[in-house]
This record gives sequence, C-alpha cells and structure tokens, in this order.
Amino acid sequence: MLFDQIRGYSAQLLSKISDGDEAAIVEFHRVFGPVLLTMFENLGWPRQEAENLAIEAAGLVAVELPDRLDAGFDAVRWIEDQVSRVHGSELKHLAAAAREQRDTSAAQAKLIGRLPTIPGLETVYHSRPKAEGSPSGDFVRGLILPADQNGGPSPTALVAVGDASGKGGPASLYAALTVGLLEGLVNAGKTDPGELMINLNALLAPRGVPEFVCLQLLAWHPREAHLTVTSAGAHSPVILSGERLTRPRSEGIPLGLFPDVKYEPVVVEVQQGDLIVAGTDGVFEQQNDRDELYETERLRDICLARADRCLASILEAIISDLYRFAGPSGMGDDHTLAVIRIC
Repeated sequence: MLFDQIRGYSAQLLSKISDGDEAAIVEFHRVFGPVLLTMFENLGWPRQEAENLAIEAAGLVAVELPDRLDAGFDAVRWIEDQVSRVHGSELKHLAAAAREQRDTSAAQAKLIGRLPTIPGLETVYHSRPKAEGSPSGDFVRGLILPADQNGGPSPTALVAVGDASGKGGPASLYAALTVGLLEGLVNAGKTDPGELMINLNALLAPRGVPEFVCLQLLAWHPREAHLTVTSAGAHSPVILSGERLTRPRSEGIPLGLFPDVKYEPVVVEVQQGDLIVAGTDGVFEQQNDRDELYETERLRDICLARADRCLASILEAIISDLYRFAGPSGMGDDHTLAVIRIC
C-alpha cells in the first residue's frame, strides 16, 4: 500500500524531492508521516518510538526512495532495512524492550484488573496506562468476602481502586504486591475494611522503599443497604442519587509511608439506581490545555443524561468525555475508573 501511494505521488514533486527541494520534502513529511507512523505501530512499536522512527524514515524515503520505484520493489522492507542500518543493534534492543513491555502490561492487566459478578451490584471499569502498552501502577480489584461466621453484619463484597506511586514497571510491581497482600488478608478471614487497611499498611510500611499506595476500599453491605468507604490518600468517590451529587469525606494517609496508621470507614446510605464513580488521580486530577481540572459536575451531567442506559454505555461516555477534555496533549497519568450501580 505504501509503495502504491508513493508511486502515485506527482512526478513533479518527486523530481523536486530528488533535487533536494526542502519545501517538497516538508510536504512529503506532511503527507506520508502518518502513513509511516501507522506502519511502525502495526509492527508493534510503542507510540513514542513509532513517531521517532516515522520522522527518520520519512527523511530517508523523501531523499532516496523516488529513484527506486521500479516494479516489484518492496518499499516497506526497504524502509525497515534503512532504519536498521542506521540504528543497528540499538533498534533490535528497542524492539525486544517493546515486546517485553507489551508482555508485562498484558500480564499485569490479567493480574490486577478484575471485577467479579457481585450480587446486588452492577460493576464496570476502565484502566489504562498513560502510554498505551506500558505497565501501569493503577489497579482495580473486586473480591467476594467470606460470610461472617457469627452471622454479623459484615460486608459481602469489596471493590478496591488504587494507584501505586511511580511509573512503569516498578509501579506495576508494587501494585501487584498490594493486590496480592489484600487478597491474602481476605483469605485469612479479614473482612472489616478499616482493619483490612490497617493490616495492609502494616505489611507495606516496614519495607523501606520510597513507594506508597493510594487506595480506596468500597465495601458493600446489602443487608443494611449501605456502602462503607475507606480511603488511604485516594480521591473520594462520586455518589449520584437521582440528581444529587455527594462525595463522602474519607481521609487517610497513603499506604506504606508510616506504621501504626488508623483508617476509619465512612458509611454511605444508598438505594436502588444510585451510581458510584470511583477513580484514581489520573481521572480527578486530569487537566486540559488551559490547566483546568476535570470537574465532577461533568460526570454528573453524563450520568444523568444516560441514567436509563447500561452501565457500560455510561462508562464509555465518561471516558470519551475525559479524553476530549484532555485534548491534544493526551492523558497526563495512568487512569482508572470504576462505575457501580446499586441493583
């Protein structure tokens, strides 16, 4: 396809390119830069590397390719060979690193991005790293809790939305560690959200690493028809009941910074049809090109306009609006959003 597009380019412009006409070369970059970018992305390169390679390849193509457009010429292979010749082993190293990054990201998504079916709740989520294909420090996990042996009013399920500090691989490893410890505590019979947070912090704090975790635990108590919200440095969830928007004030120090920290759950009364939107700082601290923060009123308007639609449609509308708000600069951080509806 690339070969046919270049062959179909005007002979006059190709002649100017061959003569080194800078304006013609700039025009060639404008027209074929996106084509080359798509080519490198399809070959598996991360976006930033693909953009750099496309710029360099466009220069090679513009100067050298016009004289080579004979029958049977493989333009794509020629471009790859020329870029490989320039970069040599560095290109092979980048390709291996890109494959490893994609494999790590895929494994992480399976490990720490999961919401099971929870009786009494509908749940959907969206979680993406800042750079597509890279590991992320964000996570979302749903857990079905064991029943209270004494028949007490314990929660039946837990939704955890968190963000490990840092970027890339180290953040994703710390996120995976946090999720693993949380699951271990639940399997050991810990179900009270406040106690879970205290124990989780006690396990993370002595490790002597600079990383920390912002975590929000939403515990579902169907018998009492309420949620409890327990926060460790996370943004409060948005609760939508009819047209009323509230954000329960649940505060706490991020996990892993200090030992012996107490965490207090906040009770939120809910009713059928209420929506809960929980997210990481990549959502609630996202700015547009005018340095304005993404406002919760936008969430409310989207949810109200789609109150009778399926939860996946509501989530998709919020994410689309968030990306439009971010503008050409794109998202500034890993970002995760969980939307819950009371059935």
